[in-house]
Amino acid sequence: MAALVAQQQGAKVFAIAVALTLAALSLYNARIALLCAAILIVLGALSIIFRNAQTFPVKAIALVSVVAVNHLNLSNNLILYGGLPSINKTLIPLLACYVLYVWYTRRKIGRGVYAAITVAAMFYVVISASVFDAKFPEVVLEGIRLVQKDLLMMIVLVALIETRDDLELAAATLVGSATLLSVVGIYSYFIGAPGEDLFGFSRWKYHLDGNGISDIRISGPIGDPNFFAQILLIALPLGIYFIGSSNRFFQRGAALISCILIAVCILMTQSRGGVLVLAALVLLSLSGAVKFQIARAYVAAIVVIAFFAVVVLAPDSYLERIRDGVDSTVSAFSGGHIEDEAVRGRVHEMIVAAQMVKENPLFGIGYNSYSSQDQTYSLNQSLSVRGEDREAHNLLLELAAEIGLVGLLVFLVFVTLFTVKCFKVAQYAHAVGDRRTYGLAIAILQGFIAYMLAGIFLHDAFQRYMWLYFALVIAAAQIEHISTRRASPRLLS
Repeated sequence: MAALVAQQQGAKVFAIAVALTLAALSLYNARIALLCAAILIVLGALSIIFRNAQTFPVKAIALVSVVAVNHLNLSNNLILYGGLPSINKTLIPLLACYVLYVWYTRRKIGRGVYAAITVAAMFYVVISASVFDAKFPEVVLEGIRLVQKDLLMMIVLVALIETRDDLELAAATLVGSATLLSVVGIYSYFIGAPGEDLFGFSRWKYHLDGNGISDIRISGPIGDPNFFAQILLIALPLGIYFIGSSNRFFQRGAALISCILIAVCILMTQSRGGVLVLAALVLLSLSGAVKFQIARAYVAAIVVIAFFAVVVLAPDSYLERIRDGVDSTVSAFSGGHIEDEAVRGRVHEMIVAAQMVKENPLFGIGYNSYSSQDQTYSLNQSLSVRGEDREAHNLLLELAAEIGLVGLLVFLVFVTLFTVKCFKVAQYAHAVGDRRTYGLAIAILQGFIAYMLAGIFLHDAFQRYMWLYFALVIAAAQIEHISTRRASPRLLS
């Protein structure tokens, strides 16, 4: 009882602090203050709906803040469009101090935190080692500076997830933020205003020629439609999980609407890789990988509605883009001429990455260094140079090129380890009849698999999302399934 009172008092203090912050922000820029307030209200409402929560303690608010701020790219957008200081530079260290305080008072640290620290330390050592043989060490050091913030965020997020309910809350926040981005993206697309990016949450990518604007693609808060599709894909299996696990019609309907909006927005990015991964996710869900039988009908409804929405509303250029991509991919595997410039460029970039691995097999050319050496290697391979520094457009190839086969092996080892462990948790939960734990673990696995499949066509330009989602995988792998009588299984400690 005392703990509940303390949580309620802490929540009141936190709410007052947020209100004062928004009030101060309104003096600087009222529109941005209103935007932040609207985001907090929407995400809080969606999280409560999906999670069946009655109270919101301080830790839960902190958990929602970490997931939402990073998945919405809120910090960078407020810097670019509001001239404000970075939220993450304050939020993550503040929450790290909070976590340390909790550890000190409990005298106990969960195994998930040790796992996250181990993963972060191993990856940090590998990328740091690549600086010694790098041609441009300053580029490597800049990459290390950026990734260390993401690794700290991953550790803090894992530390905040102590129970299955915490994990569900993080998943619900991810679905809520993806829904919010989808609504904003679809709205801005159909009002036909590519100059209006809505505070950076609905950026555009389009082709401008003598006939005006054409080939409009939604790019979300990060400015690239392919990566935007990737960060939406990881949320879709979680939305399907909430459809199957919710007992109330209203909650199930909210989850269904969220999934439809996310699926439509993925299709409207016109990302060909995103469409392929979306199809793979649908097949996984319909195959019965998740044993919520009622969810299959909803998955079918999502696919049908999203498909007809795109067929009816999408421009002809979308279908042409899909056909060109298929034809060029077939030509690439058959050794013929590749007509599609984007596919041709990706093939060349993968060839360059393979050559980098061949010449620097053990420790690579240096972390974050692919783009700075892309044109040099392209000329050496007699490949066409596109007049700008490019990326490998393949996550694993780029890691192999930059940190070598040793670094890639380390990365694959901890990814495989936690993926297998998470799957074992799901298997055990299914064996003893805990459908919620089983469904949640499988949904998180499907989301991570979707991210890695999309990585076949993309590099790690926005790897904060990878570490954000990998934190959920680590947390899911630590769930201690005891009995269905336990309402909230704790994580292994």
